[in-house]
Amino acid sequence: MRAVAIKAKRRRAAKNKIAKTYLSIFLVLVLGMTLTFAWFTRRDTAQVETNLLEFQSASSLRINKDKFSANKITIPAFTLDEASSIDGRNIYFPLGASFSENTADMFFREGNKGDENVHYVYKDFELKGSSGNTPVYIKSYKVTVASDANGTIDTSTGSVDGIYQDELVVVNTEENGVTAPDHQVLPPDNCPIRLAFIADSGVRPVVIDPSAQVVDYTDNSDNAVSLIDANGVPDTINTYVENCNWNAFSTYYYEHTPLFVIPGGQTIDVTLVIWLEGSLGNCDKYIGKHISVDIDIESNFSEMDTITFVDGSYGDTDSTRYWVSNNDPIIACSYEDPFSDENPKRWKTVIMRKTKDKVDDVSGAEWQAEIPRKAITNISFYRLSTANGPDQGTI
Repeated sequence: MRAVAIKAKRRRAAKNKIAKTYLSIFLVLVLGMTLTFAWFTRRDTAQVETNLLEFQSASSLRINKDKFSANKITIPAFTLDEASSIDGRNIYFPLGASFSENTADMFFREGNKGDENVHYVYKDFELKGSSGNTPVYIKSYKVTVASDANGTIDTSTGSVDGIYQDELVVVNTEENGVTAPDHQVLPPDNCPIRLAFIADSGVRPVVIDPSAQVVDYTDNSDNAVSLIDANGVPDTINTYVENCNWNAFSTYYYEHTPLFVIPGGQTIDVTLVIWLEGSLGNCDKYIGKHISVDIDIESNFSEMDTITFVDGSYGDTDSTRYWVSNNDPIIACSYEDPFSDENPKRWKTVIMRKTKDKVDDVSGAEWQAEIPRKAITNISFYRLSTANGPDQGTI
């Protein structure tokens, strides 16, 4: 890899070398020379009031050093039963004697109050904007699937235990005195857990597949239950074809698409619903698993800068131009969160949005993302393969 630099008053340090496959690291970029570079643009700040955030289960309010607030939704270890829904508004449970590989051949009952927080998670809360229209985004997320309430992760072959999160977990290797990323540790793919954020009755809920780092890898259902008749016979639909808004957390990062928009000075009621989607494969292995959810939602939790990454370098060999290859992989920016209260500090990864296409032999493509202004060191860029691969991406 050739020359890399930042076009700004501040310089960022990162790493160099390669790894690959879907959601695995394809290459970590070093900042520090010329040609390929990134610069920063100042962003305005906003604020969302959090005193109205209420849960029946554990939750907490975190105020960072700049006195901007972030809502931390924390739901400790819970278990789920098989169900089906297109958007979390109506949950349907299969009747025991009717199990079949084809959802349409089964019989269902509609979930009721007695099922809430017993067979699926149902949590109401409120958000109030401080002034003007306040967009709300995902700051970070962590969904843990464990074998017990203590969070024990079974790593044996065939286990579905794992952690789905915004932070990239990287295993490094050392060769000839040089440390470089070898592979990214990934949780199991095809996860049937679904999280729905429901706000306005006139707006489609946002349904999240926690195993999808970007929307392109969201697992949609061919036959999720949309409603049932008096005999429990279901109508099923394809959630992709019917545009049911099944998505990834990264779609709702800051300056991407808002998760909600709070009208100025008003309060919105939000419901979080979590269930096991039985129309997706592998559901049986998740029944009885202990699942924990931690989600930070924000309006703009601190002063932000826009970082622009410009690919102007050669690639992995002297004859390859550019660093980002023609298959247009996903570009991610990973940084040490300056507001993390963990030790060592938690790393956050944001998926960058493409803002300019490359012109062969003239100029490279460009991507942008927003990161906290205080994140001034320990910044890395990753290119992520667009092809599905094994659970661990190796060089």
